[in-house]
Amino acid sequence: MATVYIAPTAQGSADGTSEANAYAIGSIATAESDAGSGGTIYFLDGTYNNIGTWDADGVTYESLNLHGAEITGTEATFGSASASVTIKKFKITPNVTDRFSVYGTSSVIDQIFLTTTNSFGYFVRTQGVKFNNSLVVCINSSGIGRDNQKLSEFKGNNFVV
Repeated sequence: MATVYIAPTAQGSADGTSEANAYAIGSIATAESDAGSGGTIYFLDGTYNNIGTWDADGVTYESLNLHGAEITGTEATFGSASASVTIKKFKITPNVTDRFSVYGTSSVIDQIFLTTTNSFGYFVRTQGVKFNNSLVVCINSSGIGRDNQKLSEFKGNNFVV
C-alpha cells in the first residue's frame, strides 16, 4: 500500500514518488503496481484522454484537486468482475457515444462531476457500486443504471437525466 502520483505527461524523474516526479499517464500499470491494494494514485490537474481500464483491486484513483483532473475520450472502464476500485474527485466529460463503465460490487464513486449532452452508453454496470456526493447530468442519455442497478440506489446524489 503506497501513494503515487500521475500526470498527463511525465514530471521530473517520473518515478511517481511526488507531484514533482509524477508518472506519465502511459505508466498507469506501473502506478497501479506501486500503489498496491489499499494504495492511492493521485492524478495531477489536466485532461486524461483514452484512459482504457483502471482495475487494480483495492486501489483509489483520485484527482489531487477537486475536479482538477478531467477524464474524456474513448471508452473507459473502472473496476471489473474481480476488482473493486474507488474513483474520487474527477470531472468526467464523455464524447458522443463513449462508454464509461463502472464494475465491482464494492466500487465507490465519490465527488464525481459527470456531464454530457449526448448519449454516452452505460455508466454503472454492476449492482452494488456506491455513489457519494456526486453530480451526474445526462441529457439524451441511454442509461446511467444498467444491469440491475437502480437510480433509487443513488440516494444523496444529484442526477439530472
